[in-house]
This record gives sequence, C-alpha cells and structure tokens, in this order.
Amino acid sequence: MNRYSMNLQLTRGRFYSIYHPQFPILPDIMTFAQQYNSNRLLLWSVLAISAGNSSVTSALYNSLVNPVRRLAGDIYSHQSRGLEAVQALLLLCAWPFPYQQTVNDPSPMYCSLATAIAHQIGLHRPPALSNDFDFQVDGPESSRVKVRDRERAWLGCFVMNYTISIRLGIPSPISSYRSISSAIAKEPPSHLADTLIGLVHVAYLGHKTTTALGDDASAPSGLVDDPARLIHFFDHDFQAACQSLHGKISSQCDVFLLHSRLTLYSYAFNDKGTQNPNQAYDVEKSELSGKALSAAMKLMQLACENFNASLRWPAFVKNCVIYATCLAAFIVSKVKQSEIEVKTIIDTCEAANSLIRLWSLFPKDNYSRISTHIARFIDSINQRTSFMMATPEDTRGGLARQTPVTSRMSANVMFNVIWPAKKAGMNGTAPTLGDEAQSVVHPLVNTMMEEEDAHDTGLPTQVNLGPMDTIDFGSFDDIFADWSDLLGNTT
Repeated sequence: MNRYSMNLQLTRGRFYSIYHPQFPILPDIMTFAQQYNSNRLLLWSVLAISAGNSSVTSALYNSLVNPVRRLAGDIYSHQSRGLEAVQALLLLCAWPFPYQQTVNDPSPMYCSLATAIAHQIGLHRPPALSNDFDFQVDGPESSRVKVRDRERAWLGCFVMNYTISIRLGIPSPISSYRSISSAIAKEPPSHLADTLIGLVHVAYLGHKTTTALGDDASAPSGLVDDPARLIHFFDHDFQAACQSLHGKISSQCDVFLLHSRLTLYSYAFNDKGTQNPNQAYDVEKSELSGKALSAAMKLMQLACENFNASLRWPAFVKNCVIYATCLAAFIVSKVKQSEIEVKTIIDTCEAANSLIRLWSLFPKDNYSRISTHIARFIDSINQRTSFMMATPEDTRGGLARQTPVTSRMSANVMFNVIWPAKKAGMNGTAPTLGDEAQSVVHPLVNTMMEEEDAHDTGLPTQVNLGPMDTIDFGSFDDIFADWSDLLGNTT
C-alpha cells in the first residue's frame, strides 16, 4: 500500500469514527470504500472535513478547500446531478469551511442545491416510485443499497433545511412529507441510525411548531396573536419526544432537542410592533420564562461538559449553543433580576460564550464575531457592581432597548441580541473588547476541559479525540474568499 492510499484510508477512517456518527447520511464505511472514487466532490468533501482541526493534516485541508468550493459551485458538471452530490453538499453544510459574516456562509445555497437535486432525482418519493425519476436499478442487492442511501440523503435534506431555516428565521422549503413521518414511526427501518432518526424527529417537531407559530399567513410578521396556547400544546409533543428518545441519542442530539424546545418558548418573548419597544417584559410571572431559562441553562451546561467533542460538532449543533446563550441573555435583560438567579444565568452565558469563542479558527471569523456581539450584549446587562440594586427601568435594558426584529420567526430573539450589539460596536457606544479579554477561557469551561474525560462525549467510545490541535493555515491566503469564490466557479 503506497503512502497516498494509507493517508486516504486513515483520513476516511477518521471521518467515519468522528464525523459520520453525528450526521449519518452516508453508507457504511465498506460500501463507501468501494465507491469512494465515483464522485470527486463527495470524496474531497469527506477528506476536507476529516482533515479539519488537526495540525497533522492541515496541508491536506489547505489543498482541498478551494477545489471543493469550485466543485460545489459547478452546477454544469455531470457529477453535480446525482445522489453523491446531494450527500456532499449536505456534509459541507454540516461542517462548513470558515467564513466571516453570515451572508458569506454558502450553506443556504448548498442546501438549496442539494434539495433541488434531491427533488429532481425523486428522493422525496417512496422507493416504489423511484423509477418515475429515471432511477436505474442494476440488480436486487444494488437496488436495496441505493434505496437506503437515497432515504438517508433525503432525511438529511429535511434536517439541514430545518436547521438553516431556523437559523435565518425563514420558512423551511421542505414540507413534512409522508417519507419524513414514516421515518420516526414506532418501528423505523433498521438501516437508519438512531442519531439520524433522532435528528429527524426533532426537526419534524420543530418544523411543525415554527410553521404554526411563526408563519401565520394572516399576520404581516408571521407571528400568531396568542402564542401561549399553542406553545403549551406543542410542549406536550416535546415532552413525549424527550421520553421516547431518552437513552437513544447522543449528547449533541440532546442539545438539538433542547434547542428546538427553546425555539418554541421563544415565541413568548416576541414584540409585535404594537407594544412600546422600551417597555420591559412582564414575563417573570410566566411559566414559560422559567421553562425557557431552565432549558437554556441545561443546554449551555451540556455543551460546556462536552467541550472537547463540541469542537467537531456539526455547525447546526454549535448554532444551538449560540441560540441558547442569546435567549438566556435576552430573557435576563427583560426580567426583574430579583425574581431569578441572574448571576448564575449570566455566568453560564459567559461560559457558553467562552466555548463559542474557542470554536473560532481565525480572527474575525463567524464564531469570533458572534462571540464578540454576545459579550457586548451581556456586558450591557451585567452591571456586576449593582446586581442587587438594578431594576428593569435603569441599567437592565441595555442594548435590548432597540427597535425589535419581529418577522424572523423564532430567530427574532437572536437577532434582537446580535444586531443591537453589532450596531453598538460599530457606533462606538459599547465597550471595546480587546483580543486579550476575548481570549480568556471562562473558569467553568476550564473546569469542564479538565474533567471531560469523566463525561460522555456523545461520540463512539473507541475514539480518543484528545485536545484540539492547532492548525497551520499560514499557506492558505484565501480562507476568506469573497462571495463568488465561496459559490465556486468553473474557470
């Protein structure tokens, strides 16, 4: 076996041991090994993702980023029209290359392209109807294998569309087809991994709640007039899901479930535009605020406990931590502190934000920027010298006292944290956070880093991740490519 083959085998093995279990949309490793050279985009995407976060394979990573971008954006290639292209694009959404602002993230484009191809080749229809989309069957066994691969890819499309839509605050373009509901039936197919079933189950519930509460056709903003009744109604569904999935899913799936529940609770904290934006919320008496804070705290603590594994989590799981931190900080900015343990909540938010900052690979990349915005928002409500004296009418409003975002569904809360903080930073009305201050690791995260070996990382037990390696990107000058380069080109 030559050196190239050995490196390929090791990198492929790393992907299947660390990344594949978290978003299992590919066939088993033996099947993939037999077919790995059939689609360059899929092979190179797998290799690039596997090579990330490691100094040993940084050269391989550097050499693959731009070729993968070009292939992903080459819609005229014959390799951009099949199942493997769908799989590759979904993986690039789950583990995207570093980017700066949200607008520079190609994931929505990749996901849309993957979904369009999936529809074009009939992944949304039952296997019995697959021939309607020119699906060629080579033989009985080949047919079974391809049907399974197609089903996994379609479920991946559903999950990814939900996660991207929920982050952007827009309706998901994929409806809950019968194929989705059948995957979360009492006895799902044995070839579907528990993790994938769990992700689909949570996305299915999240899709229903988001559509009902945030996409009301009769309201300009999409928000329903009386969300409390629907929130309580759908909360029962989430309780049932927690019971049915208990013990079957990994830590990152638990984070995903808690996040979807938080998006449900978030509708209790939306401004409708008719209220005075400077008027403090009277939510301290609400059962929903307590539930939301409890779920957010649990999510953030779970993320900190799984610090090491979180470095390799899919982007959509990391975004769950960002959302929980924003929601908890937002509620604290609106609730009388004498009614809740403000200091504990803010400390946990700061610990979670420290974790978000540790995900950053480059100065001013997406995680670095979001962490800075969250830190500014927390600083605006974290008057440490007046914890026992402040009231909502004086220092508690902070950056939350802005014209609210009201038409981005459950993402309203996050934008009502990030945008005011971003604006304050641009206008110079918020304290400047130096690089030294931003690089400090919160004591809670430090403790979790030291004790993590005693916790379940959510990954297979045979995987020893160890501390995160430092990546040498000195030779990669184009890490922050412009929009056209991110989309790729064929020239």
